[in-house]
Amino acid sequence: MHADVRTATIPQLIPLVEQLSSQVEAQLRGLSAAQLNWKPNPAEWSLGQCLDHLITANTSYFGPLERLLAGQHVTTFWERLPLAPALFGRLLIYSLHPNQRRRVRTARVFEPTQSAVDQQILPAFAQQQRRLVELMRACAGLDAGRVIITSPALSFVTYSLLDAFRIIVIHEQHHLVQTAKILGLPEFPGGRGQGEALNAER
Repeated sequence: MHADVRTATIPQLIPLVEQLSSQVEAQLRGLSAAQLNWKPNPAEWSLGQCLDHLITANTSYFGPLERLLAGQHVTTFWERLPLAPALFGRLLIYSLHPNQRRRVRTARVFEPTQSAVDQQILPAFAQQQRRLVELMRACAGLDAGRVIITSPALSFVTYSLLDAFRIIVIHEQHHLVQTAKILGLPEFPGGRGQGEALNAER
């Protein structure tokens, strides 16, 4: 049984990222561009938009993480405030959990493309996941619970480096459940009908 993301360490989170990468490949391999761009309704995202959103959200952390590892991180006023990082971290982890039914509004900077995607979205996602794992391994030796970073979405939202990785993983789990539901819809073109929500947090 896998570690609970909400309390996992970086070494425990890394295999979860690798598992999620494999699940995306298994779910979406071989789908056509039309299937990747199909939407249940105009207000919801397609499978391709879910992946594009994850790529956009995850890669927004890469620059700050690289600067942190290079010793170039400059602590902001908001990062110096006590208590706020722990509060924001817990709030985001709770709100993004796949079992949380209340919808969370996506930050504008993380909005997915409104254009059609092609099958190259899958290797692009896989490449981004590999880079994420590299950065997680590089950060594993840091005191990640004490290092404070800023959300790429809002400059006043801060949380620990450890919570940042937990947020990334639980966010991926959230959207993998979403893609499984789309594939399971009877009206999904091609009748893929996978129906089961992923139990990624086990």
